[in-house]
Amino acid sequence: MGLRVQTSAQLQWTALGIKVPVSVTNVELFVEPLIGNDERGPKLVFRPEIKTADFKHLPGFADRALASLINKALAVEGDLLGWHMGESLQQNVPLPPNLTPVSAFAMAAGDVSVEIKERSFLLHLEVEMQFARRRKDAAEIAQDGEDPLEATEAAADTDEGLPALKPQD
Repeated sequence: MGLRVQTSAQLQWTALGIKVPVSVTNVELFVEPLIGNDERGPKLVFRPEIKTADFKHLPGFADRALASLINKALAVEGDLLGWHMGESLQQNVPLPPNLTPVSAFAMAAGDVSVEIKERSFLLHLEVEMQFARRRKDAAEIAQDGEDPLEATEAAADTDEGLPALKPQD
């Protein structure tokens, strides 16, 4: 399941250093949305594949062979057509001092899935967020009557899976 595009095309193919114009009278391209992962996090990927093609002046068996070669070239390109949502959504932002007691905000992409419907696809994306608290100095801890060890540990806690936040002094 995915997006089906039916169109015609004019291409220019270079063979043995010679530019050859190629007319495609009809091509059916299928684009499938998938979720991938790499070192930058989750990624929404669109993988194209030619299902049928009718190249002008070529017999059917040559159409299929040429479409197969193009599909192999597209497969080598892998996941180039996509959105690195993990990278786009990864944020670690220091906050201004007047927003005491918080010092930073972080967010990152969590669980992701794609659901293909008859006429659409739905992207389900969990966004994880957290705030880091500013560490209190010794005078503030004493003034509030808190246990110094507990106050320091509470300020340094972070949620698993999010970028590490370092509370600002």
